[in-house]
Amino acid sequence: MDSNEKKIILEIINDIPVDGEGGLIEFIKREEMTLVEMKEAGLQNTKIEQINEVFEEENREAKRKEEEKRKEIDKENELEKIKNGEYTVGQIKKFIDEGSLEKTDLVETIKMQEDHYERIKNFSKRPTQFNSWADLPPLEKNRTDIYFLGQPGSGKSCILASLFFHSNQEGLIIDNNLNPKGNQYRFQLAEEIEFGVLPDSTLADVEKGVNYMPVDLAESIDHKGNINNIHPLNFVEMSGELFDKAHEEGAGGKNIGAKGYLSNNNKKLIFFVIDYDQHKQRQEGKIASSAQSSKFQNVLSYLDDSGILKKTDGIYLLISKADLFPKGVNRTDYAEEFLKNNYKGFYNNCKILKNKHKDNFELTLYPFSLGKVLYKNLLVEFDKTPPNDLMQYIYDNSFVKKEKSWF
Repeated sequence: MDSNEKKIILEIINDIPVDGEGGLIEFIKREEMTLVEMKEAGLQNTKIEQINEVFEEENREAKRKEEEKRKEIDKENELEKIKNGEYTVGQIKKFIDEGSLEKTDLVETIKMQEDHYERIKNFSKRPTQFNSWADLPPLEKNRTDIYFLGQPGSGKSCILASLFFHSNQEGLIIDNNLNPKGNQYRFQLAEEIEFGVLPDSTLADVEKGVNYMPVDLAESIDHKGNINNIHPLNFVEMSGELFDKAHEEGAGGKNIGAKGYLSNNNKKLIFFVIDYDQHKQRQEGKIASSAQSSKFQNVLSYLDDSGILKKTDGIYLLISKADLFPKGVNRTDYAEEFLKNNYKGFYNNCKILKNKHKDNFELTLYPFSLGKVLYKNLLVEFDKTPPNDLMQYIYDNSFVKKEKSWF
């Protein structure tokens, strides 16, 4: 189109149809003139709106096709990752909610069991309510304080969840209202296990990274309500971020030494949770986190220097995610060999301190697994033996309050 033709068209711009052959949109697409030039020539607003609507619809359609193409390209790859256990329940649910993956993709293509699909689809994650130290009441006296210590993602919440779920199923928890916020967190943990989705890693900062759950745990209760031994317990779970902070800066301030929880006169049981999965991933170069062994040794030294081990009745070394041990091994033997080969300094220091304190506390090693887990945190078979063994350990090493009858 030469300049004279363009001038003539612009003079009769409102007589030319918007669409079709020889229409205004065709001129724009062929870059023979712009919409701005047409507007300057006096193009009617109705035609301007029509042109804009056509281009907007074409853009929407192009984006839709591009998105569909992207989904089709990614779908096979994402399904393979799900099949290999690389995604959590929450991540898979996001695919479902966004429409990226449908039921047929999961159930038919990668053979996900239909009840597993329904559980993932209907899962609703409640936010974990961690607290700041200022929000918590002082620890109740005349109880045994139980601490779970470990780095972020080590499985502390999952172990606690299994313990609370199992003891509640057995009807052995006697509720109290010493810390209602702690009770709510305990209920949430147990309910997530019951639904079959393990608690997520409780990411927190040093301002809000602790939960305190006072629980009265009975050894047995008969049909009349008569109780055989009550164990008054204070469960304290601190985020891995607080544990890392204690390793980096020394305990105190806003981490595990805050609010004088550790320095009270209650007897204590300390659970160190060693993450088997993170250890193996670090060993294989898949993650670049700090070594757990140095963290445990550092915190253990603090506990001793602060005189806390004098008040400790037991140190429990839990190797979490033991379901990932090599198939066919004796888990107890393998856990001990794993500890000796990879955490010998920490293990030996525990034994040295046990001797130093004249066997004042028990030192126990235990490989812990919640059962069969798929898709990182879908619990499909709950193993009640580990939480039951934990309860027995707590019974054997905690303060007992005698009661004839609860009612």
